[in-house]
Amino acid sequence: MIKKKSLWFLAIFLLLLAGIVTLLFFLPKNQAKKDIQKMTTVSSTGSSHWEEKETSSQSKVELLPNENLVKENFSIKRDNYDIYGQLTAPAGYQDHKLPLLILSHGFGNTLEFMDGYAEALAKKGYLVYSFDFVGGSQSSRSGGSMLEMSVFTEQADLNAVLATLKRQDYVDANNIFLAGFSQGGVVSTLVAAEHASDIKGLITMNAAFVLFDDARQLFKSKEDIPAVYNHRGSNLGKVYFENLLDYDIYQTMTKFQKETLIIQGTDDDIVPLSYAERAEQAFPHARLVKIAGAGHILNASQADEAMVAAEAYLKERLASEN
Repeated sequence: MIKKKSLWFLAIFLLLLAGIVTLLFFLPKNQAKKDIQKMTTVSSTGSSHWEEKETSSQSKVELLPNENLVKENFSIKRDNYDIYGQLTAPAGYQDHKLPLLILSHGFGNTLEFMDGYAEALAKKGYLVYSFDFVGGSQSSRSGGSMLEMSVFTEQADLNAVLATLKRQDYVDANNIFLAGFSQGGVVSTLVAAEHASDIKGLITMNAAFVLFDDARQLFKSKEDIPAVYNHRGSNLGKVYFENLLDYDIYQTMTKFQKETLIIQGTDDDIVPLSYAERAEQAFPHARLVKIAGAGHILNASQADEAMVAAEAYLKERLASEN
């Protein structure tokens, strides 16, 4: 009888022990499973605790593709000048933080030269800012005289533009790109090298890296430069040439360590292809896209080809962490 009672108590003890083991091991696992399920359950705001944790550790780039664009005048101060500029953006841009492209026109032009590119890029969801360089042409709305203009005064213009725009609430300051045509490509290179930490990427199109050699072929020393010299149909001052003679643009390129896109027409009679090829070697990380048969000014189909290359480059850079 005693033996049967002992066995009965032993059986009860084992059942209790099994229950304790279940509580210690199985219940926490089930609770953890419930916690995970809770974290991945979408809340009424459309996000989850798990998703919030993921997005807080990974910065996502926002684009705002839109066929409806707005164009707004936006002037920027540089010394005593008001730089005339225009923001081309997808409608509703004010409520977002979007990547920014700053477009720089070439010698003797105005921002209208870049209009087609500005509109195409804005429709893809980017903010685009274009402007008239001070003294950049006889028609510049930013004032100044071509007699006082040089790539270095234009560098000061672009510096002022960059400093102002990167502070705007709707600009994604981590994703600012510079893009320039001809002389504007040279100026964009100077600013990218000077402010590399602020620039996500650089695009040059038929960039006039030849202008340094042009100056050296024209004048052997600063003393040889007249007060006024007619160059490519425009009267320029001594200031335009004097600092080009001993400047090494290829050494400057080495300071920009991020990916660079160089677009160059193979039949450019102002900027020979060899200058773009040398730039590709000078930039630490560069890719040269040659537009077959293109001269200095691209026709519509050639411009479309350049845009395809630019869009692919921008997407690649936006996906990059550096």
